[in-house]
Amino acid sequence: MMDQGLNVASGEAGFIGSHLGGAFLAAARRAVAMDKVALDNIADAAKDWFR
Repeated sequence: MMDQGLNVASGEAGFIGSHLGGAFLAAARRAVAMDKVALDNIADAAKDWFR
């Protein structure tokens, strides 16, 4: 009975952990995508500046 409870608890922890990991990866991907846009904007501004 005790083992079964531990298995359920560890299963839930793994489920929550994978969700947090997925959310973290999604946020990281979004940040990278935003940085790329920001870098493109900075590059365009720099081109205008040095023109």
